[in-house]
Formats: sequence, C-alpha cells, structure tokens
Amino acid sequence: ITESLRRCGISDSSSYVLAARFNASPEE
Repeated sequence: ITESLRRCGISDSSSYVLAARFNASPEE
C-alpha cells in the first residue's frame, strides 16, 4: 500500500495516517 501512496506523491507520514484510518474503519 505504501508504494501506491508514494506513486501519488504522498509522504510516509501521510501514509501512516491513511493506514491508521483504514485500520480504524476499513468500511470507510
């Protein structure tokens, strides 16, 4: 997943936030 985010130009810190959101609420 991190590789896909990097392709969009997202920082590692942002990927952590997105990962946390997916883990917290995968439905969204």
